Amino acid sequence: MNKKALFLIVLLIPAVVIAVWMFTVTGNKYTSSNVSSVHLTMPDGSEKVYSNSDDKGLYIDLKNNLTSIDDQVFDENVYSLYTIKFERVQGDETYYLCLSADVKNCIAYDEKGNWYRIDSEYASRFLSAQNVTDVYKYCDIPLMTFSSGTKSVRLSASQGKWRYILFDGSYAEVLAGPDEPSDTDMFIVSGDGFEFEFDIEPDWYNVKIFDGDILVYDGLLDSVAEVPFESEAKLRASVTAQWYEETNSLYNGNVTYDFLFDFDIRAEYSISKENAFQGEVVYINVLNVNDETLDVSTDISGIEGITPRSYLNGKVITLPIPADTPAGEYHVSVKSDKTALSIPITVSDKNFSAVNVSFVGGEPATSYNAASDLFVNEISSAFKTVYGGAEWIYGLTTPTQKYIDGIEQYWISSPTYGVKQIVDGTEIANISFGIHYVKSSTSVSLPVRATGKGIIAFAGNTSLYGNTVIINHGLGINTVYGHLDDVSAFKQGDAVESGDLLGNAAPSAFAVSSAEFFFGVCVDGVFVNPYNFIVEPRSAESADKSEPEMFFINLNA
Repeated sequence: MNKKALFLIVLLIPAVVIAVWMFTVTGNKYTSSNVSSVHLTMPDGSEKVYSNSDDKGLYIDLKNNLTSIDDQVFDENVYSLYTIKFERVQGDETYYLCLSADVKNCIAYDEKGNWYRIDSEYASRFLSAQNVTDVYKYCDIPLMTFSSGTKSVRLSASQGKWRYILFDGSYAEVLAGPDEPSDTDMFIVSGDGFEFEFDIEPDWYNVKIFDGDILVYDGLLDSVAEVPFESEAKLRASVTAQWYEETNSLYNGNVTYDFLFDFDIRAEYSISKENAFQGEVVYINVLNVNDETLDVSTDISGIEGITPRSYLNGKVITLPIPADTPAGEYHVSVKSDKTALSIPITVSDKNFSAVNVSFVGGEPATSYNAASDLFVNEISSAFKTVYGGAEWIYGLTTPTQKYIDGIEQYWISSPTYGVKQIVDGTEIANISFGIHYVKSSTSVSLPVRATGKGIIAFAGNTSLYGNTVIINHGLGINTVYGHLDDVSAFKQGDAVESGDLLGNAAPSAFAVSSAEFFFGVCVDGVFVNPYNFIVEPRSAESADKSEPEMFFINLNA
């Protein structure tokens, strides 16, 4: 390298250092020359672009009005967020401005997560250039959330005045209503508490509840149980809230929220028995649910599709306990939009025995099992028959007369209801469905009679009991009569009265005697113990009907 070139390099070094220093200084400082444009994104998402020197000036001044602070948390319920993007030759930079309505606590952060406090005078100048009424977080009247139980509804004010402070210390006002009361589609159940939440917590509020034009409550309300109602009602509530300027420096005013809601008496239930044996029927009367659609289920195996039946101002749930239900604690769940009940039931062991059975025709256990399963399918359609007759609460007559002129007409033969049957050492899968009535040696025949009023739900031949009649007595209760001589006189839908003759005993296959008929009681598709419905006469002087003990829940209780 010659001396001339070396001399030029030595002269250029200071110039390069000065140029780099000047570029660094001007690069960090925002000026109209190094900021080509400013992109401003408003809180509502709209964007403005500024490129001339006069328009850019306000936003370029931002850099000079920031003071570093510790990390903060952006709260969208307090701040309105603006985004300012500076396009520069040295590289774009973006700042996020969190501005509060009173400009007393305005902050910002950059893309690197550094936080700054914005000078309040600059914040006022910044906001004066914007249409602040469109972007302030709380320029609208606060919403109120009305909650009870698991549901809540957001409500806007129907009338009132709401004031909010502007950056220059003045106030703007928003007026509401008057509007018609809004239907919240909210069910309030007696005993459930009211809860009110506001976007901005008021200094004071009051609740008025009206039944039509009658004021039924006026004051602070912690629980709907305080409302003096004994029946369902459609009520109107008027909640007036107030914010005081002395305690709320940002916002103040008073507004009223009007809305309608349904008030319901809490669902209650009565139960025929809390401790039931296998094969019994439990009746549950659920009150104060007259217009509700209830979803009823239980953890007792074998009970499906429970359908409550309307009665008075409630619904009746019929719960048959299958004979093979293990002893233990169970529950019935009753649910709707307004109701949630869990009803405990204890099932006790009836100690059904196992007996050896032999059929007159010598049929094996395998044949009985097949016929038994087929029988259940053959009669299933009968349980879908709807009977609208009188609903009764007392027992049935016996299906045949026990004594005539003091002479015994029948005996009860094994197997009785619920026992496990063993044929030639093989246990039959299904338990015995009911009672086998066998003609006594002193009687001429064994007439079979209807045990109660109802309609014929089935009349025909079945695999298990030959000629069979099923009578629907209402409330899901059906009586089953098998091994009859002739059922051709009956058809589905025929009305029968208690004591009507159905035929005579004439056993076919799977009979335990040459002169017997079968009687069973089926409730909602489950065979239950007939002795829960009838009481056998104990002497020649006893009447051929159940003793006047109530086996069905007293619906009028």
